[in-house]
Amino acid sequence: MKKRIPALIAALTMLTSSAAAMPVTSVNAGSQLPSHVDLSETVYFPEIIYQQYNSCGSCAAGYYQFTYEARKLLRESDPNADIDFAFSPLAIYNNINGGKDEGNDIIDVYNFLKKNGAVCIGDYLYDDLSIGIDYPKRPDVILDENGELDFDLLDMDLLSSEVTVAYITKEQLDEYPKYQQKFFEYAGNGFYRRKGEYITRQEYEDIIRDDEEKEMDYLPTPDHELYLYRKDPLSELPNDERSLFEALKIRINKPSFINLSAYCKKDGDEMIKIEKDESEANVRNGIKEIKKKLYEGKVLTTQTDGCSEEYITNSATRNGDPLNEEVVYQNNCDNVSIPHYVTIVGYDDDIAYDINGDGVVDPEKEKGAFKIANSFGEGWGNDGFMWIMYDALYPESLVGVKAPEDFDDYDDYEFGNYGNIELSRYAAFSDLIYIDAVKKDIKLVSEADVYTNNYYDVLIGNECNGESVLTDESNKGSYENTIEYNGVFVSDITEICGDNANNKTYRINIDNINSSGDTKVVVKSVCLKDDKGNVVAKKNFFSDSQIEARLKRLAPGNYFTNTLKVEFPLGDVNYDGVYDKKDYKIVKAYFNDPDNSDLSLFQKDLLDADNNGVVDNKDYKILKKTYKK
Repeated sequence: MKKRIPALIAALTMLTSSAAAMPVTSVNAGSQLPSHVDLSETVYFPEIIYQQYNSCGSCAAGYYQFTYEARKLLRESDPNADIDFAFSPLAIYNNINGGKDEGNDIIDVYNFLKKNGAVCIGDYLYDDLSIGIDYPKRPDVILDENGELDFDLLDMDLLSSEVTVAYITKEQLDEYPKYQQKFFEYAGNGFYRRKGEYITRQEYEDIIRDDEEKEMDYLPTPDHELYLYRKDPLSELPNDERSLFEALKIRINKPSFINLSAYCKKDGDEMIKIEKDESEANVRNGIKEIKKKLYEGKVLTTQTDGCSEEYITNSATRNGDPLNEEVVYQNNCDNVSIPHYVTIVGYDDDIAYDINGDGVVDPEKEKGAFKIANSFGEGWGNDGFMWIMYDALYPESLVGVKAPEDFDDYDDYEFGNYGNIELSRYAAFSDLIYIDAVKKDIKLVSEADVYTNNYYDVLIGNECNGESVLTDESNKGSYENTIEYNGVFVSDITEICGDNANNKTYRINIDNINSSGDTKVVVKSVCLKDDKGNVVAKKNFFSDSQIEARLKRLAPGNYFTNTLKVEFPLGDVNYDGVYDKKDYKIVKAYFNDPDNSDLSLFQKDLLDADNNGVVDNKDYKILKKTYKK
């Protein structure tokens, strides 16, 4: 079956290397900001999602923020670019969590996006459970052929509201965005189900009996005839060669920060507490900077505190009229901090709430709120969003907060001193981060095709004429959990190519950093590709059928290194080692119409016959002269 070209890949082909991402708008330091901005209403912002596992950082920075910036980059470079894509948060999370579902620092997400980019939802089959599904519209039980609930088919011991994948009708499928519909397959009897690897109930029980440790590798999935079990998304990594390769073409630069400095500051080598007046001034300036970035078209990520229920109200107003949406006016915490990442998408200066309950709204201190996008699905907050009052960003409220008189409505509040009605407080936002999505001009990519029983113990390094580039080492060497992987490791090695990538020797190093012998790595092949995906050089070592035999002979902590020599004659744009008629035909076509050429950057290096860094008619005269029919 011919695979549909993903929207991101199609859009990339139309994005010229000289195109730059321009902000939605710009603002001078002295300009008056509008009273409200909401970037979630733009075409760039993706659907609200329901995060799976502890992947909030990958959802906030990878799915929401990076998707938004990449869509904006493509559409502002080409008004007709197809932006019907979103990046997979679970694919990012699985790459950086070391095999453990314990969350991760959001900086790990940015480091990964800077080096690797991200694959799209839809290119990554096992992201099925992390996408934005409107749970209230989706039955989590089995339906009969008439679409009615059939309780006789339910086995409550196997069903779980968090992991079961329900079967839906065509009408329900049509309600989802197009990019989400791609994850479903027809399952018969008029029903659709999530794509995935399925095994029968008996096969599942055999796995449990044979190896208890594999019990959690599969999730139960209801069927209207029998139970099937699908592979747990947390145990899978994207290994589609083309998707991983294309992901390198849009990445991020170093992230930028807005430091609120609400609690402490560095004094020499020590951190000292900031006094109240300075703290309030820092937060006040930070609020202005956040609003400015939102106005300029930047969504931001931040860490909030998820240790307790936040106090919310439906009594807020906008321009004097009832807002009828939930608004957080204080984030409470009692010596417990559970970090949770969210994305800030807008602000509204006209939202007001009587925070201290004195009957009067202070226009300077009790007005204004930021809008955040959370990853708890559309059933949370205001269809997945929430308003956070500006006052909640201060370590201490500017007006003082009146504790609720009736705690009956706060049964879920687990912390705090009920008896004295004293509430501890945690500033709603920590430091904030914004990014730029950028198109990367790739000259060469290295690919190592491997099989390993633990992805997290494989470290890839690349060298060229004394220069080297190493893969990200974060979360490598995790021995508590393992994930089997059969696929490619891709690395952008453009930075070590220099101005001209030809006539150089490239070395690819594959290191198994687990010396205990528990981890095995078989290298099937190594290769170099240009930015168009053409193979520049390749060496094959073992096929899939030879893996099992090879594994038995591997020594503990095996290390693999191999060199690929790139040495082509000028004009040899098909990389076959000779400059002949086939090449000259392509060369001639390029110089006749260079603007419409599909040559890669490395192929253009081979056209620079006078080696001056510019491909022009002087080069063509040389290439024409040296061509021998």
